Amino acid sequence: MKNATLICDVRPNHQPPMLGGNEKAILDEFYARYGVTDKGPEEKNKALMKTIQARSFFAFGGGETTEMELRANERIYLLRHGH
Repeated sequence: MKNATLICDVRPNHQPPMLGGNEKAILDEFYARYGVTDKGPEEKNKALMKTIQARSFFAFGGGETTEMELRANERIYLLRHGH
């Protein structure tokens, strides 16, 4: 996961980059299994948390977005279930 870095300067309403390659394929398969492929970040977060367990998410300095939470949950899923 070469894109898994901490961002020191959090911009308001930050949109993290989409994952690609094998990571995207693994997540696409997961989202299809839960029927949330065409859903928004909230629905995808709920599906991921069924597998990785519910937890609280926050960004240092505030300004966290649903997309930031989704990307964090996706990385946790990939660390635990990626191939």
